[in-house]
Amino acid sequence: MTGFGAGGAAGYPPANHVGAGGYPPQPGGYPIGGTPYPLPPPGNSGMKAALAAIPVVVVLVIGIAVFVVWQQRSEARQGFPWAAMDQTIADTFPGLVSRNDQGVGWDGTTCGKFMVDGNRKELASVKCTTEDPEKVSFIVRQCQDEASAEYHREYGGATAELKHPGSAVPLRVTGDRTDTPSMYIGFPGDPTRALFVIEIFFGSEAYGAASKRKTVGDLIRDWVQTAPLFGR
Repeated sequence: MTGFGAGGAAGYPPANHVGAGGYPPQPGGYPIGGTPYPLPPPGNSGMKAALAAIPVVVVLVIGIAVFVVWQQRSEARQGFPWAAMDQTIADTFPGLVSRNDQGVGWDGTTCGKFMVDGNRKELASVKCTTEDPEKVSFIVRQCQDEASAEYHREYGGATAELKHPGSAVPLRVTGDRTDTPSMYIGFPGDPTRALFVIEIFFGSEAYGAASKRKTVGDLIRDWVQTAPLFGR
């Protein structure tokens, strides 16, 4: 019979070839009753994949760290909730006073709670300051009544009325006769702001500019016209 010989049938091992357990080896390399034949050792593809992932992980970690730092700084700039009375000032002058204590107010100022003068019957006071010598710092004071809001007139420099595009009632501006280069802004007759007084302080360079390019009246007029005294 063709196909048979000493080696056995075609495609099969010799008849006397016995695998583990007394059985001939089976196709696929798994002898009956035995263990698989050894496979070739794996290559280094897994190591290559791990090394390739390292830069991705590093970038991800750096990105998370940067985001956390940014978020913390952002929260710090937003500040903290105002006390109830100070919140009234922030609500009355949005855009001028920051939404939160130690937050950013108008023109880059930093706003925070300020001491209240009981002798002047003040209810609350917020001060917004800047380190820029060419800009203006200011204090917004809330008084108990309209008479108390006129306290600053005792320092009585020149008083003038200025119109503001956001108000039908002229603002009253009073100079300070003391050595402090400041001005007071009152809102007499205003149904919402009559109890409030804003005291502004010129930076050293801004005040010095009065003798060079502008008068103090020009400086205060510019500030009143541009500051968001009646909303954002």
